[in-house]
Amino acid sequence: MRAEVVTSESAFLALRDDWNRLAAGDPLATWEWRHAWWQSWSNRRRLAIGVVRDGERVVAILPGFTELRPWSGRTLALLGNGKACTDYQRVLLDRDLVDRERYAAIELLLDEMLRRGGALPNIDLFELDGVNVSEPSVATIVELLAQRKFAVDHEPLDSSWITDLNETWDGFVAGTPRQLRRKIHKAMRRAESPDISYHEAGDPETVAAIWSEFVRLHQARFRDRTDDGGCFVDSRFEQFLRDAAIALAAKQQAKIVWCEHLGRAISAHLYLLGRRTVAMYQSGFDPDYQHLEPGYLLYSLAIRSLINAGYAHFDFLRGDETYKSGWAARPIPLARLVCVAPRATSRIRHRTRCWARSLKRVAVRTWKSRRGEGAASPAAPAPIGSDGVELVREQDAKETVNV
Repeated sequence: MRAEVVTSESAFLALRDDWNRLAAGDPLATWEWRHAWWQSWSNRRRLAIGVVRDGERVVAILPGFTELRPWSGRTLALLGNGKACTDYQRVLLDRDLVDRERYAAIELLLDEMLRRGGALPNIDLFELDGVNVSEPSVATIVELLAQRKFAVDHEPLDSSWITDLNETWDGFVAGTPRQLRRKIHKAMRRAESPDISYHEAGDPETVAAIWSEFVRLHQARFRDRTDDGGCFVDSRFEQFLRDAAIALAAKQQAKIVWCEHLGRAISAHLYLLGRRTVAMYQSGFDPDYQHLEPGYLLYSLAIRSLINAGYAHFDFLRGDETYKSGWAARPIPLARLVCVAPRATSRIRHRTRCWARSLKRVAVRTWKSRRGEGAASPAAPAPIGSDGVELVREQDAKETVNV
């Protein structure tokens, strides 16, 4: 096996087929998702994609980029980080590799990307954002970096939440908590009204046609708030997500589902479709229709459709909103691993960054406490809707994250 680091757009494009083979059906790991991210956030960044080949066959990919950050120095990070909230980041590995070969492939990647005189010399910090630390490739990276004397800081993030779907809709409903079961029955009775209709858009043309309505419903949640107004205010984010959704829809890996009342869209979800798991990436609803409980209505109709299509798991993705556990979902801990190179300048940079972040947190808490009487603070989290609709997804609350 041999390793190389891809730094050109043309080489990135040439990896598409091998990349998607290694992604093994995970939409968040696909070339399309990472390429859409790169198209939106490549400014002042350099591609640094680690690739391992066994002969001519690509057997491992580390989807990275580098940038010079004021506080952290030269940083190696993963495509899809920051506001995009790409959960379950990892090294993409050929499933035919045995354990020792996987370990060797990751070791080759790190040797080529981080060693003195390697392709990316003088990296101060290696950031792994949105990872499950128990995932084998992530655990191997941590082990190998520790051997190289990197200091690894573990910053907990909100968990992702996954609920298991029954083979039948009736079986799923029977297994839900009593309170949720009542809500589902109520939603399904409401769905029988001729005023209510349920729709799915799974082809690129229809996704593109419904996109503005989806964004409208997402942003409607922020119209009475005094903070930044949601992630779609950032044109880079909207372009990224639109491009990714349309590209994945062309591969039957994304769709938008929505409910209408008398022909007007009142709630919508963007789903990313894996082989057996569906991930709910983002949602929106019109607060003027809160009395129809649009969250329970859309979740109930969509999950029934997914069960009928043969899906086994529903992933709410990152965010510790309370309604997720109400759907009998179990948490998957996620973290940001900040791995600091064993050089004095790198360690000083990192300590200075941590010190500055601590001061900022203290300042924000102080400001919020002074503003706490009366109007809500712009930084205060929005509540969860009474019908189980998430009012703010985790990436909306992370405007300060470096991307």
